[in-house]
Amino acid sequence: MSVTDGTTSTTVHTNIGGVLSVAHNPGSATDVDRTNAISTRRITKQGLLDSGTFEMEIQRDPEDVGQIELQDAKDSGLRRQFKWTIASGPVLTFYGYVKVLSLNSDTEGDAKGTCRIRIDGALTIA
Repeated sequence: MSVTDGTTSTTVHTNIGGVLSVAHNPGSATDVDRTNAISTRRITKQGLLDSGTFEMEIQRDPEDVGQIELQDAKDSGLRRQFKWTIASGPVLTFYGYVKVLSLNSDTEGDAKGTCRIRIDGALTIA
């Protein structure tokens, strides 16, 4: 998984280190209520499709440049481009906002966390 720094005019991705797992949680379209005063049943139509979120479980490393970019993206609220290269071949590219970047630890384990990215627009699969 990689992220852009959000400051350059060219798209330069920085790898995010310590990624343990990645999951795309697809969104769904809303239902738009079209029922009116003469309707005998509820009438709906499909609304806009929501592209959902990406979640990553990461082993937190305060010196990892990619994780520093994630923290900066969360703090600034700026839209960033992300790229997920799947080992079996496809590459997913999308824009989004870092909504959550947590830090969890127990007495015997490494610091871990969850990063949740809200997808803005469509996913591109190549």
